[in-house]
Amino acid sequence: MARKPQRSAKRAPKSAPALPPPGGTDRDNIIAAFMALLAEKRFDQIGFGDISARANVSLATARTEFGSTLAILAAHMKELDRKVLAGGEGDMADEPPRERLFDVLMRRLDAMRPYRDGLREISHRVLVLYLGRVVETATREQIYQAPRHPYTRALLSAAPIPDPAIERARQRVKLSGEPPSPMDPRAALRFLPSRLPSDLGAPFAAPELKEVAPGHFVAEFDPPEA
Repeated sequence: MARKPQRSAKRAPKSAPALPPPGGTDRDNIIAAFMALLAEKRFDQIGFGDISARANVSLATARTEFGSTLAILAAHMKELDRKVLAGGEGDMADEPPRERLFDVLMRRLDAMRPYRDGLREISHRVLVLYLGRVVETATREQIYQAPRHPYTRALLSAAPIPDPAIERARQRVKLSGEPPSPMDPRAALRFLPSRLPSDLGAPFAAPELKEVAPGHFVAEFDPPEA
C-alpha cells in the first residue's frame, strides 16, 4: 500500500528554514536562503544582496552560481524531483499503478512541506494538468476554495490534512476506472465521455476551457453520476 505522509507533532507557523543548513555547499546554501526569504517577502522584493547575506556567501559567489532568482527556483525544483525519485520504495513494485502514483504524490508532498510558505508566495495562479492537458486554471484561492473540475477535486482530496480528526472524517473524491494512455487521442475525453464518437476513428471535439468565474477557467466535463 502507498505509504502515509509524515506528520509532525506540532504545526510551526513558518515551515521554511530561517537559515541555510550548516555544512552545505555554497549552491545548497543559496537555494536554502532564497526559499527562506521567499517565506518572508514577495518574490520581486528578494535581491541577490539579501540572498548572499542570508546564505553567508559573497555577492559574487551568488551571482556566479545563479544568473537570476528564477534560476535558483528552478534549481530548487530539480532538487525536489531528485529527492522524490531517489526516495522510491522497493515494496511498491507489485502495487497497482494507482497506488504507485499515490506514493509518488505523497513523497512529493513530504519533500515540499518544509518550503510550503515560500512556494505559496509564488503560486498566484495554478494550472491543473491531466495527461498534459489543462483541465483547470485559476488563482490559488479559487483552486483551493472552489475547485470545479473532477480531477482537481480528486487531487485536492488526496492531499493530507495535518489535523488527524479532520483527515479521518473528510470524504475523498475518487475517480472511477483506469487512467487512459497519454498516447490515445481519446484521452482528452476522459472526463467528457458523452462526446466520444461511436466510430473510434471518427474525429471529435476536445473539451474547451470555459470561464466559470472571473479568471477561473475549467475544461468541459460530464456531471458525475449520481
